[in-house]
Amino acid sequence: DVHNGDVEFPVVIKPLRQHATGIRICHTSRELMINQRWMLQRHGPCAIQEFIPNGGEIGVYALLNNHSEPRAALVQRRIRTCYSYGGASTLRETIRNDDLLHRTLDFLTEIGWSGVAMVEYRIDQRTGEPNLLEINPRFWGSLELSIHAGIDFPYLQYRMVMDGDVESTFEYTEGVQTRWLFGDVRQLFVHGGQGGTSRFFSLKTHDDILSWDDMLPAVGGTLSAFLG
Repeated sequence: DVHNGDVEFPVVIKPLRQHATGIRICHTSRELMINQRWMLQRHGPCAIQEFIPNGGEIGVYALLNNHSEPRAALVQRRIRTCYSYGGASTLRETIRNDDLLHRTLDFLTEIGWSGVAMVEYRIDQRTGEPNLLEINPRFWGSLELSIHAGIDFPYLQYRMVMDGDVESTFEYTEGVQTRWLFGDVRQLFVHGGQGGTSRFFSLKTHDDILSWDDMLPAVGGTLSAFLG
């Protein structure tokens, strides 16, 4: 149970075991009570967190060896997402933010991290400061962007497993964009294209799934969108 004195509104309530499902923003104690009851019944245990007004979302994606030494890293920002409150990105681009990059790598080294890391931040609209949202020990949905920008994380991790380590690589192309077409079309019609329609029809924007060299993922994605 949550007591009113423990909470400063607005807050976000979300399931602990299901990613990007059932997320609610609560502005009053009554909203929180109703949504908490619904969340517990439908999804089980939930988390209640401070709501950070969205001033932009940035991700730092990295690979560290078994000695927690950084071997590759890249920074990207979200341009559009599935939902108005966030969720999976549908359009994103590589950027430079050396301060956040170095702070993230120092932190991962300090906690003894090894392997890939997906570190996500939300910029507080009120202060301009980045707030750490989460760290995931897995490859990210926008992995194709990293590869197009010049850092092939899957291959680097493969070589690290086979050879024990790899040479460091932190150089990548800034301003590269990739899009998840199915999600981008959905957010355009459902949410009115929040984040603008930048590069929606641009041939220079790479796609996460669509490729003339291998169309099966596109076919699978289409079937999943209509049948799932």
